[in-house]
Amino acid sequence: MNVLVDHNLRGHSVVLAGSLAASGWLELVYIRFVLFEEIGLEVNSSDRVVWQCAQANGIGKSKQLQPYLQRNGITIRLERTD
Repeated sequence: MNVLVDHNLRGHSVVLAGSLAASGWLELVYIRFVLFEEIGLEVNSSDRVVWQCAQANGIGKSKQLQPYLQRNGITIRLERTD
């Protein structure tokens, strides 16, 4: 699973990744934290741009993510990907 990390959460993602690795979870489940700059996003990218870039890079297509997106509504309405 690829997880897109906003620049405000970068430090938290490092701590979380370390904790997951130390507890053995990364041996059981593939999780990769992807930073905005890794996929060409600017720090101040709009929700629309983030969504389009994430979809183009295979991030956020999980069925588990859809309920969260539907609750928030904005991005799905913008792109009609539901």
